[in-house]
Amino acid sequence: MSLSLKNASKKIAAAMAAFAAFSSSPVFADASFTPDAAATWVARSLLLARIAGDDGKSDSATIGANMAAACKGLQSEQISHEYGKAPQWAMGAQMNICYAYDRWSGKTFSSKRPCDDVQRAIKLMGSADPAKDPADVISAVNALLATAQNLLDATTDHKRACRF
Repeated sequence: MSLSLKNASKKIAAAMAAFAAFSSSPVFADASFTPDAAATWVARSLLLARIAGDDGKSDSATIGANMAAACKGLQSEQISHEYGKAPQWAMGAQMNICYAYDRWSGKTFSSKRPCDDVQRAIKLMGSADPAKDPADVISAVNALLATAQNLLDATTDHKRACRF
């Protein structure tokens, strides 16, 4: 009995050591933007922010199509270009915006509470730091925050827009 307890203790200790080593890796650390990751994040965020077109006056069908297009390939892009090279708040904000956009653009396997996702994205973008993050990132954050807040304002009186 003590032999199996000893083996179990060794396995637990090994697992804890492996987790400690892995969790301190750049993948788990809240990284700063690398120049390439910042450029990729800014381009996608501006695309997410401009769903109503540059003049902000697109019709609902166009906005829905722009939402779907803005999110296409986001996960692959983040894995290829940003994972471990951009802060977690930045990646999480984009993902939450896209969960909401996917629902509003008609994708069936997406969020059931898009307004909650937008609120989470807004909260995550509050972690942007003008002293630490590149100026173009802060500019993109501000553009995306404005769009996110406009979406929440537009859905205030339309509860069905926020719950599916």
